[in-house]
Amino acid sequence: MKLLIALPLKTAQYYRDRMVACEATWLKNCPVDYKFFSDAELGLDPNDPKVRTYRTQGMCAYALDHGYDYVFRVDSDTYVWVNRLLACGFEAHDYMGYCFDYPRHLDPAEAITRTAGGWACFWSARAMKFIIAAEPFLVGDTYWGDIWSGKVLGKHGIRVHRDTRFMDGNGVPDAFDPDLPEDHPYVAVHPVRVTRMYTMNPNVCAETIAPDNQLYEQNPDFRYGNRSPETCGCHYCHPDSVPCPRIGMADSPMQTAARTWQGPR
Repeated sequence: MKLLIALPLKTAQYYRDRMVACEATWLKNCPVDYKFFSDAELGLDPNDPKVRTYRTQGMCAYALDHGYDYVFRVDSDTYVWVNRLLACGFEAHDYMGYCFDYPRHLDPAEAITRTAGGWACFWSARAMKFIIAAEPFLVGDTYWGDIWSGKVLGKHGIRVHRDTRFMDGNGVPDAFDPDLPEDHPYVAVHPVRVTRMYTMNPNVCAETIAPDNQLYEQNPDFRYGNRSPETCGCHYCHPDSVPCPRIGMADSPMQTAARTWQGPR
């Protein structure tokens, strides 16, 4: 099974600075393939109002053309612990990552529109085929990439698996100053400023489980709307169900790689 870490590279200089920081920190000696995608390489006009959608489709097309089974699409102002990324169990889902406006993702009317953001999103080859084949359309007043792809996949019966180990700081650039606790459970955190990239602790264990509390210790309310939506069969969307298998119970190739990788050096 092949995984590609895909990162968009826009034209502003600070995107170049982010690329350098990622490659010097969490991407250093990365055991799986990664690629920064510029608009020029994808043949896109950055001023095109549909560029976000086309950028998403272009990254997916590249991945399928080069035989990748999964893509982890992540923004360059995100810090990722790659050993945890490989061990997080993404292989069990066509679509997995962070969800907007928790707990509104539990509402079936919202589930396909408020899905995974660019800082943490897995797509399987099956999901990518639907994304590539879809026509761009407006979501609100914008041609998005991430929200649009969620709506596309929802129309094909693919709902996002929300994993609370992908943490968003609500757009606050210094959300993760000072350091996270040594025993934090996160696979990826966003946003992280360039200077902060170099001071993040890269040494965390691969074994971790999704926390019940996220978003700065806000308590999740699984009873939102008193509904039982079919967004996902996991324990976090349906707490009365059997919990998801914990990381470490099965030795997939990705989990083996996660345990043996020594981290950035």
